Amino acid sequence: MTELEFEQKYLLDQRQTNEIDRILKSRSDLKVVGIRQFYNGSENRYRSKYDFETRQDTVTKEKKTKIKIDAPYTVSLEDDPEPVSLDEFNRKFDASKRRLTKIRYIVNGTPIGHKVMVDFFLRPDKRVLMEPDNCYAIMAEVETVLDGDTKTLYLDLALPIYLEPFLLKMIDSRDSSAKDFKSANMTEDRIGDLEQALAKLYGST
Repeated sequence: MTELEFEQKYLLDQRQTNEIDRILKSRSDLKVVGIRQFYNGSENRYRSKYDFETRQDTVTKEKKTKIKIDAPYTVSLEDDPEPVSLDEFNRKFDASKRRLTKIRYIVNGTPIGHKVMVDFFLRPDKRVLMEPDNCYAIMAEVETVLDGDTKTLYLDLALPIYLEPFLLKMIDSRDSSAKDFKSANMTEDRIGDLEQALAKLYGST
């Protein structure tokens, strides 16, 4: 089902990885998935999502069309994902320069129907959090969608109170300085650039 996705991103303080991990794991409504993804020359995104509970891997090719709007959040038209074989994904992932690996914590069922996702971006040679240095960035996303089942749409995409102490920067989609923290720009080949951008933010806090 095609849907409109409304998403507000918040950059969290990577230096507090362990504390953020602890607070999220204390929530009863938490789901954890492992994600590997890469981008081709267009806006297409290939993603492998591993569910740690079911031990099932879902592999898809996805396309989002951004809709320009004068708001801090992003609006995207998302088509139905296309299934991709795991073998094909692994082959293309290994060959891709624009790739990333992350652990995603998902909190569902907020009072107004928002989904909260926190992505821990892992360095190429790391597959678990354990130490803060294993993670080069943390991005929280507050999301809601408009589809055929939507009855009420709330666009106050605020960061949950329990994550506010770790907020480094709200990502305003209208701000040119936010481009470093677009999903497609947070790939492994740009870790050095991201670390420089983060260092500037650390210096201003």
